[in-house]
Amino acid sequence: MSESGKTTDNREAWAKDVTASGFGGGPSWSDPGEEAGVLAAARWIDRANVLDVGIGGCRTTSILKPRAIRYVGVDFAPARVEAARRAHPDADIRHMDARSLEQFGQGEFDFVQFSYNGIDSVPHDDRAQILSEFHRVLRPGGALLVSTLNIQGSLFGATPWLPRSSTGSAGSVRALARKVKRGVYASATVVRAYSSGARRHQFQLQARNWHRLSIQRETGDGWGLDVLDALDFTVLAHFESLRKLRSELDCAHFDIKHIWTDTGVEVPTSAGDSTAAWFQALAVAPGRSTGGVQGE
Repeated sequence: MSESGKTTDNREAWAKDVTASGFGGGPSWSDPGEEAGVLAAARWIDRANVLDVGIGGCRTTSILKPRAIRYVGVDFAPARVEAARRAHPDADIRHMDARSLEQFGQGEFDFVQFSYNGIDSVPHDDRAQILSEFHRVLRPGGALLVSTLNIQGSLFGATPWLPRSSTGSAGSVRALARKVKRGVYASATVVRAYSSGARRHQFQLQARNWHRLSIQRETGDGWGLDVLDALDFTVLAHFESLRKLRSELDCAHFDIKHIWTDTGVEVPTSAGDSTAAWFQALAVAPGRSTGGVQGE
């Protein structure tokens, strides 16, 4: 529940078969930023205790499990947990909400990853609880890799009439389109959408979904809730600025080591703004930060 009394619960959308299959079961990167983050976190992953949050279609299971001495994968959608267990019967896969990791003790893991902007599936106020839980289950010096959507990027503000830029990093172009060409572009999109029965049906479905969720949109200081254009606009997602991300991790007592854009470009420590679609942040809990399993 957020301050405005609105709720964000995307379980139904994430549980759909198309959702799980869309995230793939093979060892592949969601984006170059994730690849950079996992490579930089190697010393916290190899022969270590790894917690993989929001596993979806087991894509990250295939990446992390072979490298870890102990691997635990969790997801809050029961259907996806069952699918993950079938795909990886030898893995420790659990149904769990990131806001409540009570099954794990303090300092139990060396590395936690929450991939594919999974933290953006909860209301704004719940993000602090998730980061607090991550901090609790990480050993002193353990590392967190988390991805989050950028409110200044191309994915924020998409509608069925004005989809996101295909480049995934054209925030300034989208802003111009919204302000100057909204009417012309929207009309052309509607015409194209009605050019065939299948496309007309999909457009109508997306429009209904967007209108249903759009009443829950809200904005705050450096953050906002908006309808994500994925899955036919059935997901309400959290977006935040680069400044807000840094502040959020700092408030959760994490020491930020690196931030990458979705294209794999490392964000300078002095940067205050970015038009990236999303970020990958690698941060370390206070304490010994040499990596590896505890007790080395």
